[in-house]
Amino acid sequence: MIHKLYDASKVEACMDRTDLAQDGGASPGTQAIEHDLAVLVRALEGLYRSRKYPLERAQYLLLLALREGARPSGDLAAMLALDHSTVTRQLAALEKGGLIARRPNPLDGRSALIEATAAGLARCAEMQALRLSRLEEMLADWSEPERQRFAADIARFNAQVMGRSRTAREEPGLG
Repeated sequence: MIHKLYDASKVEACMDRTDLAQDGGASPGTQAIEHDLAVLVRALEGLYRSRKYPLERAQYLLLLALREGARPSGDLAAMLALDHSTVTRQLAALEKGGLIARRPNPLDGRSALIEATAAGLARCAEMQALRLSRLEEMLADWSEPERQRFAADIARFNAQVMGRSRTAREEPGLG
């Protein structure tokens, strides 16, 4: 079970919001979100390291994007709001592992399209099944309407973050 990875008393102490600083002009809701996101990211990083996932996170996201079909690497970088060098590095590892293949782009003979191989799609499906299983475990006591509400809220927040990430990469000094 996931909750056994952490000492419950330490988690509760970390989650206590009563000591949140009231400076900086941020609303109490924003302060609570900032605090809870810091705790969540730390917990998720710990869970990720403790699991033996078959792919790195960036590789998983790339393969998810490639399930829809072949794409140029630049499109993948833009789609995932990742630096092109990060995408290039991850694609090289995926190609070395036989999980993607490159083929000439019929629209532009100079560039290549990246496509997931059958092995890549299988590995992506394996990773997704593991992640979904663990999410089901974590959300076991949530009703379906609660899950749907959380999904909508997190999708909205992700869109905000992804937009900010793209803007920060395009305009120095933002972000």
